[in-house]
Amino acid sequence: AFVHVSTAYCHCDETVLEERSYPPPTDPNNILQMVEWMDEDILDSITPRLIGNLPNTYAYSKNLTENLVMSYSGKFPIVIARPSIVTGIWKDPLPGWVENLNGPTGLLVGAGKGVIRSMHCKADYLADVMPCDIAINAIIILAWKTVKDLPSGRITPTKPYICNLTESGDNPISWGSILDRGRKHLYENPLSDAIWFPDGSIKSSWFLHTLCVVFFHFLPAYLIDFLVTLCGKKPFMVRIQRRIQGGLDVLQYYTTKEWIFRNDNLKALPGMMQEKDRETFYTDIKLVDWDEYIKHFVLGTRHYVLKEDPATLPKARRHMRRLYWVDRTFSLLFYCFVLWTVLSWSENIVAISRNTFSVVPQGRPHSMLPNRGFLHIFYIVLGITRKFVC
Repeated sequence: AFVHVSTAYCHCDETVLEERSYPPPTDPNNILQMVEWMDEDILDSITPRLIGNLPNTYAYSKNLTENLVMSYSGKFPIVIARPSIVTGIWKDPLPGWVENLNGPTGLLVGAGKGVIRSMHCKADYLADVMPCDIAINAIIILAWKTVKDLPSGRITPTKPYICNLTESGDNPISWGSILDRGRKHLYENPLSDAIWFPDGSIKSSWFLHTLCVVFFHFLPAYLIDFLVTLCGKKPFMVRIQRRIQGGLDVLQYYTTKEWIFRNDNLKALPGMMQEKDRETFYTDIKLVDWDEYIKHFVLGTRHYVLKEDPATLPKARRHMRRLYWVDRTFSLLFYCFVLWTVLSWSENIVAISRNTFSVVPQGRPHSMLPNRGFLHIFYIVLGITRKFVC
């Protein structure tokens, strides 16, 4: 059988994704012909119109490829597997194994190193993540099932078999829970040579997130590059932040939206096998302990992606404790500065409120008005209310 690995998000302009074919936005053969002769600059300029409501060219190309693959149905057995967000291995052969910085892995590394301080995310939305080994087991079973179920006398099925390899609420976990658990295990198993204490947060508001990106991502990056340049070395931090931001922009599309994935075909796979085969080719995501899984994911990212030896953990923990106190000291100084600034300007604010709104009670000299405290706020609020209501 021919197994095409697509993605559950190739039709993400739909709210409910079923295990069936969907019409493509355009004929994939026309797109193939067009890219062969069209200039790259022109192609880039028309790409937004081509992809339409899809978030990126990855989802768009997967969408077209599904239709292209389905055009060969009837010639040989075809399976279309649609995994959601594929993450590190759950059990076999190496718990926590992961090989790249795509998706959640890049977020984990960026946050663990202290360079990602904010993420645009809906904390209560369900995260549809699929451990790599479960997805691979399902793909193997799908190839076997497609050939096994061929009618007698036929060598090809009449149409492709489509399966959504998704969690679909069978073992639900929210983005907020994933990030909280990830933060907990990062504190216990920190990454080596972190730049700052990993204490970022998620923002449901795009505006607040953008402010945090400016003040806590790019301003520190420019400051670091400035200091590095003064030392006669090549700046690097702004370049890294731009790459990180590009990855975040891709991921944040999926962390601020929610879909319903039908996965009846995936749930039916264990019932097709004998007990021994079910143990070898496990696909039941309900058995995943997310807390333990995320712990292994953190350790796996540390070991397999960043090549950090487990023996460096004690040193990394000492470094993390130092960063914690540095972070808390700077936070305390910052809030003290803000408080001092507010108190320093409070007399000016009260004076302006007197002259602008004339809210000082009759018979009471200005000198009797307290310099700070509750009455300052009271007079300002009263003056604003009088200005706009009266």
